[in-house]
Amino acid sequence: MQINFTKMHGLGNDFVIIDARKAPVDLDSHMITHICNRHQGVGCDQLVVVGASTHADAAVTFYNQDGSTSSACGNATRCVADMLATQLNKDAITLEANDRILSCQRIADKTITVDMGQAYLSWQDIPLSHDMDIFQVRVSDELDPGVAVGMGNPHIVLFVESINTVDVVRLGEEIESHVFFPERVNVNFAHINAPDKITLCVYERGAGITQACGSGACATAVAAYKRGLINQKVTVSLPGGELIVDVSNLNHIAMTGPVAYVFKGQMDV
Repeated sequence: MQINFTKMHGLGNDFVIIDARKAPVDLDSHMITHICNRHQGVGCDQLVVVGASTHADAAVTFYNQDGSTSSACGNATRCVADMLATQLNKDAITLEANDRILSCQRIADKTITVDMGQAYLSWQDIPLSHDMDIFQVRVSDELDPGVAVGMGNPHIVLFVESINTVDVVRLGEEIESHVFFPERVNVNFAHINAPDKITLCVYERGAGITQACGSGACATAVAAYKRGLINQKVTVSLPGGELIVDVSNLNHIAMTGPVAYVFKGQMDV
């Protein structure tokens, strides 16, 4: 089976995007893992399948490197939005992602703002395994309690004095499958530089450390704002670059950042 694809990235968080609106594709977890493999496949953090939608310009399904599905991916959403904006010759794009309709706006060349929707702050919606204080979730004896936030996918935000002194690989791997998170969790290690600046490193479930994580940047900004640590609009600095997150409306978290095209190709799966 030959499949056309586009390789894109947002701040180094890279994706293989398959446009299946006209010709649906049937990929099993083995195929997805092979495509994402950086040595034997195309290589990416996540695979994105773009499908037809009756409620939006397109529907998007996100897959992790291990073949599992991801409920949300902010950087991939921006990439797909820019691709469709070019194809459809319009700057406003809507994307259906699970139970969410994401509104996207191209505000400059290869710069997209996404309305990431609502931040979930109840234990059932994140989800957590049982009722607990979502602002004081202890997942490691080595770290202060974190804040659990749902952005369509589950996140734990852990505030640290310095990211450079934290073993993010080991702790991220341990916390990702913590018993508190029945769907596993994205682990965000955050340092507050100033009321308008956060430094962030994210260990994503099913993918490990990535250069950037859009939903993680949003979850971290929400957690920091609810703890009174930042202003409503903040720059989130990730290994791959910066995102702007506006949490002035917790029902419509706005994330802005750049996208880039790497190459197009055809793979034999």
